[in-house]
Amino acid sequence: TPARLEEFVEQLKREFQQASGREFVLRQEPPLPAEVRFSRILNLLNRKDWSERHLAVRLLERSGEARAIALLIQTLGDRNGWVRERAAEALKTLTGQDFGFDAFAPPSHRRRAVRRWQAWWQANRLSYVAPKGSAGRQSRKTS
Repeated sequence: TPARLEEFVEQLKREFQQASGREFVLRQEPPLPAEVRFSRILNLLNRKDWSERHLAVRLLERSGEARAIALLIQTLGDRNGWVRERAAEALKTLTGQDFGFDAFAPPSHRRRAVRRWQAWWQANRLSYVAPKGSAGRQSRKTS
């Protein structure tokens, strides 16, 4: 019903406002060392709240680091469809690749796409270069 949809949208807005506050905590002045920052992102990625995991995916994308790619591929298996969808979009942005992952498809279809992502990453992880403008542009660390 329209009322339930409106209630859902308002809930999403509240959750993302809370997530924005959490993101502010990660943006410290002076900037946090990369390892501390990455550790905090990992902590968010392992939380029960889907909005915190969604935020972690956004931060991984922004980092552009090679080690983020493997985590994003792993996150394609998240229990929440919105987190999976954001991880797929982040992977497309960071790699320029699209292996047909549909976050809301049946699990068997998602698993096939995840295997394609894993195979691609295995073949390309040593040569990965972050896109221009990402925080991880100079980083060539691998997972």
